[in-house]
Amino acid sequence: MSSCPGTRTLNLDAILDQPVGWRYKSFPVGPAIPVRAAGRQGWNVLGDEFMRPVMVLKDSALRHNLQEMAGYCRLNSISLAPHVKTHMAPSSSRCGWTPGPGV
Repeated sequence: MSSCPGTRTLNLDAILDQPVGWRYKSFPVGPAIPVRAAGRQGWNVLGDEFMRPVMVLKDSALRHNLQEMAGYCRLNSISLAPHVKTHMAPSSSRCGWTPGPGV
C-alpha cells in the first residue's frame, strides 16, 4: 500500500532485499539486514538505537504546516519555491508535500 494518496504501487522487492546497516545514515550498529526486516527489529527511532541526527516527519503535521505557510504567503504577496532534498529522502518528493511553485 502506498503511503502517498493517489500514487501507484511499485514492485519494490529488489530494494527491500538490499542490506542496510550501521554504514547507512543513522542505522543502529550491528550486522546488515535486508530493508524489509527493519520493521521487525523493534528499533525505536526516538530511542538510543539510532545515531543522530534522525529526521522523523508526521505527514498530517507537515501537510498542515505547508497549508498554513502557503496561506501566509498568499496574504502577504510572498513567493517561495518549496523543495525537498530528494537524495536525502527520495519518498518525500513522491508524496506531493510541496503546495506548488510561487507559494
